[in-house]
Amino acid sequence: MIFKTSSKKTFWLSLQFFSQLPTPNFQSVTVREMAASMVWSPVIGLILGGGLAVSFSIALWLAMQGVPAGVLAVFILVIWIAFSKGLHLDGIADVGDAWMGSLGSTERALNIMKDSRLGTGGVTTLVLMLLIKWQLITHLLTEFSRIDTGLTPTVFAGVFILILLIPAFARFTAWRVMALSRYAGQTAYHRKLFHYWSSGNLSKTSNRMYRLSAALLTFVMLIALYGLVAELFCPQISQMNCSSSIILLVTIFLTVGALLIFGMQMLWLRKQSENLIGGINGDMVGAQIEVSETVGLILLLLLLIFI
Repeated sequence: MIFKTSSKKTFWLSLQFFSQLPTPNFQSVTVREMAASMVWSPVIGLILGGGLAVSFSIALWLAMQGVPAGVLAVFILVIWIAFSKGLHLDGIADVGDAWMGSLGSTERALNIMKDSRLGTGGVTTLVLMLLIKWQLITHLLTEFSRIDTGLTPTVFAGVFILILLIPAFARFTAWRVMALSRYAGQTAYHRKLFHYWSSGNLSKTSNRMYRLSAALLTFVMLIALYGLVAELFCPQISQMNCSSSIILLVTIFLTVGALLIFGMQMLWLRKQSENLIGGINGDMVGAQIEVSETVGLILLLLLLIFI
């Protein structure tokens, strides 16, 4: 079975692939080991999310001291891109080129994605994605710094955890969509890699890790949301009896809603990928991560606006 491979090595391979963080150098890496490393993607997302959350926390403190949120958002975005090597931005740019230039031809779309040159569609998609993220981060900093109850330890912890979870959920959805899709590229190496993810060679361990990751990420999100709802939502309905059961019901509603939106976004993008190239490839996985991260920022901003 594929997961008799060293867990330590597959972890380092995953960290090496998804980030700029220092890792050991390996003389040889098999397709089996590379495929096995993908189960660590939610963990790598948490590591990257930790760096992002620390950066956001420092920026939030500076925003409360009067530093313009837009300037701070630029630095957060640069750090975010640096942590992940801009890997997924390259993917969404290639998807943008293929979407605008394929004219409905699957073969043409794949050839465009293989081309290292960046076209109008790629530049437009890349610029729009960065602008959207920058604006969302700017508004998040502004909204958090204006919280009426102040940035209490509970609110700060909730913000920190939810920011940390965004890259983790993004990589979780990407990992899942790889397991649910067939490879649409043209290289034998990647075809074999995707085969491991979607075949019986990986299914038992992958499904077990999938369920464990889903449960842990959801549980942590519940805890963070519970604290935010108690601190931000209850003071607005002080005329009512804001009991723990009400807080829990609101928290469960928000959590289920967020999970449904992430799931629908994943399935929608998977469908678009099938229409464009007949399956999924590395560029579409990168696009999935970028879109999921953006959806996470949107959900967090909506949470602040409505509670």
